[in-house]
Amino acid sequence: MKKYDFIISGAGLVGCLAAIQLNKLGFKCCIIEKNSLENIDIPNNFSPLSLNYHTYLFLKKYGLWSDLSSSTYPINMLTLKSFNSLSRISFKANDINLDNLGYIIDKRVLLNFLRSKLEDSSVEFYQCETIDKVSGIDKEEITISFAKNLIMKSTYLIVSDGIDSKVKKLLNIGSKIIDYNQTSYIYNAKASFKPKSAVQIFDESGILAAIPYDDNQLSIILSLNNSFSQHIVNSNFKPNKDFIDKSFRFFAKNITNIKYVSQYKLKTSRAERVRLGNILLLGNTSQLLHPVGAQGYNLAVDNIDSMIKNLSSIDKDIKKASDIIESARQKSFQQIDFATNILGNSRLSSRALSWLSFQVLKCSQTLKNDFLRRIIGLNNIGYLSIGKKL
Repeated sequence: MKKYDFIISGAGLVGCLAAIQLNKLGFKCCIIEKNSLENIDIPNNFSPLSLNYHTYLFLKKYGLWSDLSSSTYPINMLTLKSFNSLSRISFKANDINLDNLGYIIDKRVLLNFLRSKLEDSSVEFYQCETIDKVSGIDKEEITISFAKNLIMKSTYLIVSDGIDSKVKKLLNIGSKIIDYNQTSYIYNAKASFKPKSAVQIFDESGILAAIPYDDNQLSIILSLNNSFSQHIVNSNFKPNKDFIDKSFRFFAKNITNIKYVSQYKLKTSRAERVRLGNILLLGNTSQLLHPVGAQGYNLAVDNIDSMIKNLSSIDKDIKKASDIIESARQKSFQQIDFATNILGNSRLSSRALSWLSFQVLKCSQTLKNDFLRRIIGLNNIGYLSIGKKL
């Protein structure tokens, strides 16, 4: 019977990164995944993933950035706009003495990179469709049973096998489901815009974003309220060109070659707990977040960072790490709820509050800079906090 310090369920972006870093600390690890670790084929499109400055620092600190940087595109300015031009504010990296606020990468490129690093490590890999049983949760060793009478033991189990996690169901960990009644559509396009700049727009149709991945191409993300979707996107997922031109006219000109990438319903999930005994939930298994602000993967990286820091300390108490992770989750939940319920709400009271918040930030460079640090994860809070105490 094989024994490990850590078994990680799921070889996605979160599971691979966690396994790589735990292996570097000297822990004996095994990663379990239903698919092979072969490179994922990348079609002729771009699937954007935003890495904030905190994530960049994490990857650099642990020696991953130098090999990855050539596959990224830097962002040094972010503009937020809520309903009208008066509620518009831009944040620049040089306002807080940085070169960039973060970076954009194709998520499939990042996954292939992490899996290649995983194969170069001493992390063991076991391919299986599912785990049949998890026992000994509150004991010194967790027992994991598979088909064909295969059994493994481990001190800790990390669950990062996605929103539909079978392991989470085995553990009877419930989740709060939030249906935003929106559908998110992702497109690639060519356009003329200020290089290295991105925009997030809140209006009555939903929450929109334009994120460049080189100096003349960008990803357009339309998180549309379902009541508007049929008027903006047709049955073949082709968007209304006039709507896109009008929505992004202050940011980009000559938007052409609009190509559909993907779409998904914005029904999100928040696990009721992140730890059960010596079992820790990370990534989409722990929380699947609204894409506004692109916080999902950055929050997961922050959680991994907290875990690694704790396991590098003398006490190596995973409970302490889970408490820190839970605190970060709740702060992100509160801020995402504020952004979607206030900035993205068309009620007159919400519009007035969002306008007032923008004016307050415009009038104080100190508040604006502190808010920017929070957006990019430099205050241990990786998300929007307009209207909160800064």
